[in-house]
Amino acid sequence: MRYDSRLLINLSNLEYNYKLLSEKAPQNEVLFMIKADAYGHGLEEVYEFSAMELGIKTFGVASLAEAIELREKFLDRDTKIFVFSDLNLNLSNAKELYERLKIIPVIASFVDLKVFLSWESSIPLSIKLNSGMNRIGINSSELEFMIDTLKKNNIKKIDHFMTHFASSYFKIKDGDNTNRQYDIFKKAKTEIKNAGIEIKDSSCANSGAIEQSFSLNETHIRPGLMMYGPYSLGAIGKDEKLWKARNISQLETHITRLEIHKKGTPIGYGGTVLDEDYLVVTLPIGYGDGMLTYYSGAKLNITDRDCRVLGRINMDMIQLGFSPELLNSFKLNERVNLWNFDQESIMSFSKSVKTIPYQVLTGITKRIPREYIRD
Repeated sequence: MRYDSRLLINLSNLEYNYKLLSEKAPQNEVLFMIKADAYGHGLEEVYEFSAMELGIKTFGVASLAEAIELREKFLDRDTKIFVFSDLNLNLSNAKELYERLKIIPVIASFVDLKVFLSWESSIPLSIKLNSGMNRIGINSSELEFMIDTLKKNNIKKIDHFMTHFASSYFKIKDGDNTNRQYDIFKKAKTEIKNAGIEIKDSSCANSGAIEQSFSLNETHIRPGLMMYGPYSLGAIGKDEKLWKARNISQLETHITRLEIHKKGTPIGYGGTVLDEDYLVVTLPIGYGDGMLTYYSGAKLNITDRDCRVLGRINMDMIQLGFSPELLNSFKLNERVNLWNFDQESIMSFSKSVKTIPYQVLTGITKRIPREYIRD
């Protein structure tokens, strides 16, 4: 753990983003994605605030273990928790866990469907269709066989039918991949209903689709990244951003060393030779904290001052090169932010290190304490 570094999380910003989402999609129920430790912000804390303070009733996680953690920590059963990928239906006690803890597996293969149907349980049936992303989901070409299987098992209702868009972070246009996927999904819904099987709820829209108000005529939407602040459309390319939210986290640390190094000086592992004179600022945060090694060389803006990452990032520290003229602008032990609550701050950091906000946020390890505030 760190004492003078922290990921400060403003829950009031999460509340603001949820209100913004509710204005954008007032007719939809929200299935809030909190997988991967709520995108690095704390699974239990984000769930508790969202359920108890914001009134969100439906959540999505990636693994059965994540769902169990929530159910064992919070005794309420007023929320729905869907497990989207790592279902663990092969466990000897899987049926007992899902039933007792009221967890819903998202069935995405015939193997899992066969196991689920063999349980003959009261667990709601949720099915994901592979409409073209080709990652998980029952293939649309297998739809007729799926329908026959359900009818043979006397299944008359699918509680939640869903698919996932592969390219909704690009601008959605007529005839594109996202529209093709949605057409396949709508056709599948029609075939299922025509076969006499009810579909209670449905969802397609992930963050990128929600930003563009696409497929909002389904009962649910599945926001993930957008609830934490960053946007999808415009993150790649020059598309206009449509989601103007507040970043909910701020990564804080402090300066442990200040030193002028001349051009030609070797620095760090491998002895990277400096290409010019630098004020070298050392921060106690490295790849053991989530500052990945390939961030080396990235150009950043820290406390409104331009700098670059010098040499190889260490497990425990990072060295930033500023103009030597800024020597008197910093102080030893001064607190600095690698990003702040401004939406563009996390987007700029992500672009500078040539990755996406998802990876930046989920990469912050447990060595960095999470602290929670409200305005």
